[in-house]
Amino acid sequence: MKAVIDRFEGEMAVIEIEKGKFEKMPKILLSDAKEGDYIDVTPAKKAHFHVASIEEGIMYVLTPNGKYAMKAVLGGGAKAGDGLNIKINKPVTQQKENKIKELMHSLFN
Repeated sequence: MKAVIDRFEGEMAVIEIEKGKFEKMPKILLSDAKEGDYIDVTPAKKAHFHVASIEEGIMYVLTPNGKYAMKAVLGGGAKAGDGLNIKINKPVTQQKENKIKELMHSLFN
């Protein structure tokens, strides 16, 4: 699954998963992320996080700091027992930042 971090609200990150569709993800799963970063969420055998269970559309993710819940739709197709990788997609983030800078430059110069 691909998404962009829209904003942070306390311990949660609000991410846009489709144009105009937003969901919340525990901020602890997004180390070093900032607003505007694009992220990729994929199942993986070797991962920092593990899916403990999925119950009624809620995915419970185990981390070294505890168990966190998020909507299963955010898991990129992961199933209970899978590892879960959540990475900042730096090339896409940089490309989008450059596009914004170009637009700002054309507006104000």
